[in-house]
Amino acid sequence: MGDTPVFKFKNLGLTIEGKNAAIDSNKAFVSIDGRDYIDKTFIEEIIGDKKTFTIKDENAYIGKVIQEQANLADNWVVDSSSVDTPDTITDSYGNELIDAYEFKYRDSKIIFNVNKDYSLLQCKLSINSDANIEGKASITIKADDKIVYTSPMMDKKSKPFIKKDIPINKCSLLTIECYSNDYDISCIVSDAIVYN
Repeated sequence: MGDTPVFKFKNLGLTIEGKNAAIDSNKAFVSIDGRDYIDKTFIEEIIGDKKTFTIKDENAYIGKVIQEQANLADNWVVDSSSVDTPDTITDSYGNELIDAYEFKYRDSKIIFNVNKDYSLLQCKLSINSDANIEGKASITIKADDKIVYTSPMMDKKSKPFIKKDIPINKCSLLTIECYSNDYDISCIVSDAIVYN
């Protein structure tokens, strides 16, 4: 009662840099309660054939639809060397972890295809509860073979920590590597998410 919106449709043509565009102009424009809307085909014509216009999750995307956030585990593993993915694993502080990668030996690595969808990585780093007390290890993260983060050297006494906002820069391939001075120490990377 009295809140019914007022619609006013109009025909609207499109000219781009002096040239008329082949657009269905019939009722291509509408004014609703004083706010103006144009047909989606206008946007598609303006951005051209090389880009797409998509509406998803209450957001309009021109070009590639960028994912907001995902578990790293949801991305395709291109290659892996001496990396296990146990159902659960316990770190040296007694925390039981799921969605974890255990880097079993010196020079272990895993490579993910993240498809240029993400800008940042967050993960938790720790050492396995079975590690040798004397061993030391670090994690290195590469975005398309460029090193973007190297952790401090960790040992069994190192407190697990979360590293946020590692700049993976919309890379195609994300590599996580473990370097250690001892075959009896293994790093754990858990709770890994990629986001923008």
